[in-house]
Amino acid sequence: MPGKTLSLTEEQWHWLLDGLDIEKMKPHQTLNYQSLN
Repeated sequence: MPGKTLSLTEEQWHWLLDGLDIEKMKPHQTLNYQSLN
């Protein structure tokens, strides 16, 4: 990533130190709930 700045949260720093690749991590899918009444 030459020439680019990447901002990390404290949690992401811990992930990097633990050896996780944050570039490959994807967020969970949004869950949609419905109520049956």
